Order: sequence, then structure tokens, then C-alpha cells
Amino acid sequence: MITRRQFVQLGFATAAITPATVLSDSLLTPSIKSMGAILPESRLNPLLSAQFLNGLIGGGATVQTEWVKSNAEVITASERLLAQGVRVVIAMIATPLVTLLQPIYAKHQALLVVVNAGENLPVIESPNVVYSTLHYAEAAFMAGRYGAQRFGPRGLQVSSWYESGFDTFYAFEQGLTQAGGELIQSVITHTADGANLGSAIDAIRVAQPDFVYAAYYGDNGQEFMQAYRGAGLFGQIPLLGSAFMSDDSPLFAGMQTIQATNTSQAFTLLGQRTIEQLRAGQFKPISSLTVRTIGAGDQHLLSLPHGLIRAPEIKSGWNRSYLAV
Repeated sequence: MITRRQFVQLGFATAAITPATVLSDSLLTPSIKSMGAILPESRLNPLLSAQFLNGLIGGGATVQTEWVKSNAEVITASERLLAQGVRVVIAMIATPLVTLLQPIYAKHQALLVVVNAGENLPVIESPNVVYSTLHYAEAAFMAGRYGAQRFGPRGLQVSSWYESGFDTFYAFEQGLTQAGGELIQSVITHTADGANLGSAIDAIRVAQPDFVYAAYYGDNGQEFMQAYRGAGLFGQIPLLGSAFMSDDSPLFAGMQTIQATNTSQAFTLLGQRTIEQLRAGQFKPISSLTVRTIGAGDQHLLSLPHGLIRAPEIKSGWNRSYLAV
């Protein structure tokens, strides 16, 4: 288990929007029709791994699949696949785990393709590690920039304790401040003490920000939207949702999100795109993101600027733990 504090102290919470990663011929010598995949048996969303696997198969890949439930099993599965001669492994894992896996793959001269939502920024640069993600941290960064430019400089972010442990939470502040804005308050809900949504709503009312950025996933997001609408704040204080909150239910209608894709089949498409990039021999950085108004069919593109997205220091009350699988 890698704690958030260790992650920040190690200095890995920085990422640049870099040129395309071009894979060397030695890493692509094995046919991409035969490769390994390490997929989690997720409790939060059991369908994601299946959707991603369907994308890999739809992209023309034949994969030897290992199913895992813990960090230790990811390492064991990697060693098992590499011992069998597999030299390209696509792993749906959390980014901080790469620091443990990279030396193992380097020893075997094998390629590790890290796949996830992109909620954490790349932790290590190496010729034998590439990332194929949904770019959620970049989307949060752009939400900060967009909010400051569209609604005003005073931003407030609210999040469940779970979501506060990802770089999306930190990237938002970086985008906001780089656009001349100010993070006036961070409010954490759904802690061990309870949801505390009433206190969060009160904090928003008192602060009167120019806009609110909400970072939630699943049922927590529905609970927040019910509270925000129930308090009469929706339509009064502009609300931007994290890419995780792209829900087409009426409860979310009218809220804006910024994301790389707006489809419920995002991980299926990610699987297909991962195979396409392997076949092309390079992984290109994302250059634009979509601003979407849920339920309105209204969307437009934002260009992603070149430069650094850096996670600030941990703040009191934020999630300090991190489970990689």
C-alpha cells in the first residue's frame, strides 16, 4: 500500500504534457496479437474490466488475462506472465504502483502499458512504461482553468473523502490558479463521521464562490446532487462536475463536465484505442478535452495547454491513503 503522503514526498506528483511516446522496435518485436492483460476484480465497478477486455478483443488482440484483487497479486501476475515469455502486458492498475513494477519489466525487457481513468498523473518516465488513460487529472486541471475564465476567479471544490486522494483534486487547484483564480475553500464530505452534506451546503452558502467544482463517484455523486438541488443552489451558483460525474440521469441535467469522452462505453473505447496505439508504435498525448452540458447535447472542445501540472502539498482532512487496486 502506497500512502498519499509517501507519494507526494517521493516527488512523483508532477507530470508534463509531453510529445508522443514512441516505442522502440525491441519492445514491439512480439506480435500484439499475443500479449498479457492484468485486470482488477473491482468492487466499486465490476463492469469496467469486462468493458475494457471487450475493447482489447474488439481491437484485434488475443490476451492472456490475469485477474487480481490486490497490489501483491499484480506483482505476482506480472512475474508469472513475464516468466511465460509475454513481453507486452496491459495492466489496469493505479498509477503509483508503477514505481514497484517498472524494475520488474525492465529486467525482462518487457513493455508495461498502464491503463486507468487517469485520475493520477504519471509517476515515472521510462522507455518500457507507457500510459493509456481517460485523462481525468487533465480534465480536472482544465475544469479549474475553464471555471475561472467562464464564471469568475473564486472557486470552491467539494469532494468525498475517497475522491480527495486522487490527483484530480489537486490538478483542479493548479488549473484554477494558473488562470488567475483562487481556491477559497476545499470541503470534504463522506468521511468516517458520515456524509456531512448539510455542512458542505452551509459552507458553500457562506462562501458564495463564483463557481463550485464537485468531485464524486457513484452514489456519493447522486447524494451530493440531491443536496445541492434541494438547497436551491443549482442554477444560483455555477456547478462543474468531475469527469467521474458524467451521469445522464435527470438529477445531473444542466451540469457541465470536462472530459476526454462522454460515453458510458469509455473503457471499451479505451481498450480499442490502446491496441491501435500499440499497433502504431506510439502513444500520443491528448490535445483537447470536451466541455459537456449533461442532458443538453451541448459540447465544445478546449485545447489542453502545454506545461506542467503539479500536485500541491496534502492538506489537513484530505484522503491520505491510496489503494492501487
